[in-house]
Amino acid sequence: FKIIDDAPVLDKALLKLTREVADYYACSWGEAIETAMPTSLRKGRRIELNIAKIHKAKNKKAEIVLLQDLSGRKRREVYLEEINKSVYMGEGVIILAPDKESASLIRKEIKDRLNNVEVGLIHSYLPEKEELRQWLEIKSGRIRVVVGTRMAIFAPLANPGLIIIEEEQSPVYKHEAVPHYNAVGVARIRARLQGAKLILSSHSPRLETWYQAKRGRIKYILKDIDISTGQIKIIDLHRAGFIPQRRRLRISIALEDAINQALNQGGRALLFLNRRGFAIFVRCQNCGAVLRCPRCNANLILHFKNSMLVCHRCNYKARSPRVCPTCNSGYIRYSGLGTEKLESELSRIYPHMEIARLDKDEKVISTTAHILVATESIFRHPRVTFDLVGVISLDTLLNRPDFRAAEKTFDLLLRLAALSSNSLVIQTNFAEHYCFQALAQKKVDSFYEAELKFRRQSGLPPFKHIIIVKLRGKKEEKVARAAEELFDILNKANRNKAIKIASHSRSVPHKKRDRFYQQVSIKTRSVPEAVKFIKICLSKFRRSGIIVTVDVDPV
Repeated sequence: FKIIDDAPVLDKALLKLTREVADYYACSWGEAIETAMPTSLRKGRRIELNIAKIHKAKNKKAEIVLLQDLSGRKRREVYLEEINKSVYMGEGVIILAPDKESASLIRKEIKDRLNNVEVGLIHSYLPEKEELRQWLEIKSGRIRVVVGTRMAIFAPLANPGLIIIEEEQSPVYKHEAVPHYNAVGVARIRARLQGAKLILSSHSPRLETWYQAKRGRIKYILKDIDISTGQIKIIDLHRAGFIPQRRRLRISIALEDAINQALNQGGRALLFLNRRGFAIFVRCQNCGAVLRCPRCNANLILHFKNSMLVCHRCNYKARSPRVCPTCNSGYIRYSGLGTEKLESELSRIYPHMEIARLDKDEKVISTTAHILVATESIFRHPRVTFDLVGVISLDTLLNRPDFRAAEKTFDLLLRLAALSSNSLVIQTNFAEHYCFQALAQKKVDSFYEAELKFRRQSGLPPFKHIIIVKLRGKKEEKVARAAEELFDILNKANRNKAIKIASHSRSVPHKKRDRFYQQVSIKTRSVPEAVKFIKICLSKFRRSGIIVTVDVDPV
């Protein structure tokens, strides 16, 4: 045996935090501890710890605050004021952002405004050596303010007095791999254990957070309560008129009129379409075969620039065929609308205008384009605004088999509204849905009330917690049989009225990277009781070739 480190790598507070994370998110303590350490230490690298003596703070009661700022303009002032207070008191500060770009912007703003404060940066894209250097600087006490993505919630600050989470509703705070922790949930645990103030900041918070604030369980600060955009118009696609040549582009006459008006007045337009690529459906007209990913069974997307068919789930790539691989005919049809095709067609319609695109393939934003076609990549450029924002369609997102679908759609709409300085035009087949009506009436709370009613009737969060037991394997029938067996085992073993074994079904997506997925859904009022019950059942459940994981509070 060899002792790797002379001093403890994680202090008592972090060990206690990882213990509670393991208990809540149904993983092992070792998995939680590994998650809290930088890559170098996971690999067993020996380090010398130079830990500064830090005065222990007096025991404080944790405070949770919801900061809802619809425009996003005032939240940073609140951050800076609170950070200044904590630094003055000798406390540490952790700020989480959804992505590394946002984290870097926040870090720069803090350094510019608070000159005497050393600010660390932690995210998964840092080189291994730089990640370790930052971690050691924080551990030593030389860095007292840390900005980063979800992994920064485990930053080894000795005395954190303030935790801020930017856009707390973002699904990226959920760790997709084991352990399936949510950084927002971990922040709540850490704030309680170490007596820190937790600020959950958002323009459209999760329903669970909003519900707690409205019931007075957490403090509520509301900034810029009016939706800042000008006119909001909802176009019902069932009744909308189309110029025949525009129908396949899904641009209605009303939206085209709005685009023309914005351009004639010297303005800029953003057309939002959350599907990159050229064509999203490739089908043989002769035999009817649809070209799908062999690893995921998802539709392959045509990217015109390099004539490649790409799977957007697993990044599988293949050359676009000239003949059908099934029947060898040359009648292959490419249909559906992606950002590449929309950009191309707009260039034909508006030959004298500059048209640009922004997505994962085109990452540089054009500041001169008259019309910008963009996916969610636009939100990585928060200071950009447009005279017109046109939404081609969000119906695919709204129709997903996800109980948070309406919440995610409304969140996206509010973010798009913040990008518009004059008008927002939304095309949809569901114009009467409360998601769109709340936005049109500029009544944010009416959406939450309607969604809350649906969740209460369905027994969904915030009224009950959801736990998903996931099963995956190489053979579809074997995975399906294992899921059914596990469902029966859980049902027979369950004696707790606070736990309901709700269903077993195919996961969405059902196949990914040559693995098939099934799931068992559980509803509960008490996560600790349910996790304990699940762990007992799973300890007796072993099936060759089947991997089982547990996801508490899925997003």
